[in-house]
Amino acid sequence: MRNGNNLFLRAKNTLLVSFYFSIAILLCFNTVIVSAINDETLDKYASNNIMFYDQDEGKCSTYAVKGDNITYIGDSISVSIYDSIKNEYPGIDGEDKVYDGTTYNLIKVSKVFSGDEDGPNHDGITLVKKLVEKNELRSHLIFALGTNSPGMVTEKVLDDLVAAAGSNTKILLTTNFSIKNNIDLYNKNNDAIRSYAATHDNVSVADWNSAVSGYADKYISDPNSLGVHLTDEGKKAFVTMLKNAIASNWNENVGNNGDNKSYDGQDVWTKGELDRINQNKHVYELVAQEYGIKWQLLATLHSVEHNLFVDNPENGQGLYQLYSYTRKKGTSELDPDKAFLPAGAVTEEEFIRQTRLAADLVVSIINSNKLDLQSDEGAKVVFFQYNGKAKQYIDKALAMGYSQEQANIGEGSPYVMNRFDERRDPTKPDKMDPLWRGKYVADHKYDDQAVSYNFGTFVKYSAIGGMSGSSCTDNSSLISYVRRFVWPEWHAAPFTDRMPDYAEAVKTRQSKGLYVGGSVDGVSGIDCGGFVTTILNESGFAPEYNYYGKISDGASNVGYGQVPYVRSHPEQWELVNPDWNTPIPDESVLSPGDVAYTHCNETNIETSACGHTYLYIGEVDGFQTHIASASYSSNGNAHARAPVSGMEGVIYGLEDDKVTKEIVRWVHRK
Repeated sequence: MRNGNNLFLRAKNTLLVSFYFSIAILLCFNTVIVSAINDETLDKYASNNIMFYDQDEGKCSTYAVKGDNITYIGDSISVSIYDSIKNEYPGIDGEDKVYDGTTYNLIKVSKVFSGDEDGPNHDGITLVKKLVEKNELRSHLIFALGTNSPGMVTEKVLDDLVAAAGSNTKILLTTNFSIKNNIDLYNKNNDAIRSYAATHDNVSVADWNSAVSGYADKYISDPNSLGVHLTDEGKKAFVTMLKNAIASNWNENVGNNGDNKSYDGQDVWTKGELDRINQNKHVYELVAQEYGIKWQLLATLHSVEHNLFVDNPENGQGLYQLYSYTRKKGTSELDPDKAFLPAGAVTEEEFIRQTRLAADLVVSIINSNKLDLQSDEGAKVVFFQYNGKAKQYIDKALAMGYSQEQANIGEGSPYVMNRFDERRDPTKPDKMDPLWRGKYVADHKYDDQAVSYNFGTFVKYSAIGGMSGSSCTDNSSLISYVRRFVWPEWHAAPFTDRMPDYAEAVKTRQSKGLYVGGSVDGVSGIDCGGFVTTILNESGFAPEYNYYGKISDGASNVGYGQVPYVRSHPEQWELVNPDWNTPIPDESVLSPGDVAYTHCNETNIETSACGHTYLYIGEVDGFQTHIASASYSSNGNAHARAPVSGMEGVIYGLEDDKVTKEIVRWVHRK
C-alpha cells in the first residue's frame, strides 16, 4: 500500500468538525472553478493508464517487471520521454556511464543501432557489450534504436545484438516511424525486427510504427524536419506503447487471476490458444485501456470469432466477425466499402483498427443496457448481444426452466454458456439436458439438433480472469460509468444539464433513500459529494463508499459523511499523499478512481473535514481533462455544475485559473 494505515485517524466525532465548514464549503461551494482552460493548465494533466496489481509491492502497477531490472538504450526520441518512463519504472537504468575515463551515453541524440564502435556517441550494440563487460547489463533491455539507422537493421545485426546481450537477456525492440523521410527503409527495419522477434523467445517488439499509424498529425511534431520527433501527446503515446509492450511480453501470467479451469476441472484454453493470446495481448490491452473495458473481453471475442488468428477470413467480416458493420444498411448484402478484404494476413495497424471497432460495439452494448461488467449478468449480456440475442436461445432458456430475466441475459445461448455446467455440456451426453440441443451453424441458419463442443464465451472469459476479483480494484466498470454520467468537456457554471444516465441514476437512488447530494433550481444531483458517491456506488468500484450511500446509515456530504467514512475504514482506503500536510509529487502516483478532498481546515488537517471532492479518471478518450467533478451552489446557481470533465487541481488547488497553495489530498481504494 502507498502509506501506512496509521495515516487515517478515526474522527472522534463528526460534530467536532468546524462549524465554519458546515455552512458553505461542506456543500461543495466551489470557488476553484475557472471559466476557461489555458495550455499551462492542460499541461498539468499527464497520461495515466489502467492499473494492475503488483503483489510484491502491495500497490497498483502497470508493469510486470521492476525498473531495477531494466536497462534502457535509446536515441533522441528516448531522450524526450526518459523522465516519464523513469516515473513509471523507478530505478530503470538509462544513465550515462564512465568506464576507464570514457563516457558512454546510454540515451543520446543521434545514437545508431550499430557501426559506431569508437565514436564519441557509441552505438547501441557497443554499449551492450561494454555493459556486459562491466557486469552492469540488467536482465531486461529496452533497445529503442533504428531511427538513425534507416535500412540498417538486418537479421545479422540482430544476431549481433542478441549475442552481445546473451540469450538470457530479454530484449524489447521498438519499431521506427517517419511521416516524410526514409519511410521504405524504416519499413525494412520494422520487417526485420518483427520477423526476428517471431522466431526468438527472448526478443519482443514495442511496435511504435503501428501505434502511431493514423495518429501521425497528433503524435509527430516536426513535419518540416525529420518527421520522427514527438509532440507532447506523442510522448504520452510512446510511453503508453512501451508500458503495454512490457506488460504483455515480460509478464508470463497470461491468465491474470483466472485458473483456466471449467466446472469439471478441464482446461478451457489450450496451450496454443494461450500462446496466441500472449502474441496478441499488447493489442487487446492497448484498446481495452482506450475504451475502459477488460482486455480479456476482447481476447475472448477474438477467440470465438476467429480463433485468435490475425488474418481476414474470406467472408469479409474480419477478425471479430462484425456482421452488421459490414452490411449495406437495411440489407444482408456485404458493403464493399466496409468489408474487411482482401482475405489474408493483416498489418498490426489493421489489427488495432478492427479491435477498436469491436470495442466500439462492446461499449455501445454496455452503455445502452447500463451494464455492470463486474457482475456475471453484465458480462453475459455483452456476449449475448454481440452474438445477436437470438430469439431461439431465449425460447430455449425458458423451455429449460430459466426465468425470463435469465433468458434475456443469455442462459440459453451456447455462444455464451456452453459447457458452463453439466446440463449444458455436450461432452457429457448422458447428463446434458436434451433441450440444450440447437444452435446456429451459419449466419441465419439454425439447426435444432446441433451442438457445439467448444466452451461458451462466458466460460472462456472467466477462465482467463475476466470475472476474477483482484487485490486491486478494477476500474474498467468505473470508466464505463464515467462515459455515461459525465460530460466529456468542460462547462462553466451555472450548468445543470445532466447526462441522461446520471439523471436516471439520481432518480432511482432517491427512490431508495440513497444519497445524491443537493439540488439546484429543482435539479437533483448537482453536488460534488453526491456525484462522487453516486458514481463510486453505482459503478461497483467502491459500493461501500459513504456508508453505501444509505442516508439512514450516515451517508452525507463531504464533511459529515465522506471524509469521516474514509478515515474510519483504513482497511478499504489509504492516503496517496506522503501525509496530510504534503502534496503528491506529480500525477503519476494517481490511479483512476482516486478521490480528491479540498477546502480542508488547514489548522487541524488530520482530524478536520473537507469541503469539496472530485474524482481522478486518468486518460479517457474524448475527455478534455483527467478529472470528473460536479459542484453545488448555496447561493442561487452561480457555482452549480452537473458532472463534467473538471478543471480542479491535481497537486494544488486552482482559483481564478492560478495555482493556489492549498494542497489537494487524495485517497485510494485498496
